[in-house]
Amino acid sequence: MRLLDDPQAAAFIDAVAWHGYGGSPDAQTRVHDAHPSLGAHFTEITSFADPRTLRTAPIIDDLHWHMDNVAIGSTANWAQSVTYWNLALTRPEALAAARMWPGSCAASSPSTGPPGGCARGRLLEPGPPGPARPGARVACRVRRR
Repeated sequence: MRLLDDPQAAAFIDAVAWHGYGGSPDAQTRVHDAHPSLGAHFTEITSFADPRTLRTAPIIDDLHWHMDNVAIGSTANWAQSVTYWNLALTRPEALAAARMWPGSCAASSPSTGPPGGCARGRLLEPGPPGPARPGARVACRVRRR
């Protein structure tokens, strides 16, 4: 808040980007109440990112948390947008998630190779860099075990 309260810095700030790795969505309202002209964007969150919890909690718990804290929680607290920074993970825990929960999937990359655990899921292939154009479609393909 000190940065937002500083008039010299505030002249260069149009919005606040929020990440979902700590705290609660109501922090966005506290910032909005103090600086109502600033935009708010929930810009970074993912699912299945913690290999320690992949086998300890059912996926429905993860979905409930995301609805409460991201989809509903952040937008109810002034977020103008929500961005999941990945739809398909390339890290090793993503392959574990894809094996455990059919429908979730890991994308291939030069460092990880093909998505070995994708079962009845969608593989999102990377496209050209830059923003998506109006009318753009996601290219998907299905892999079966």
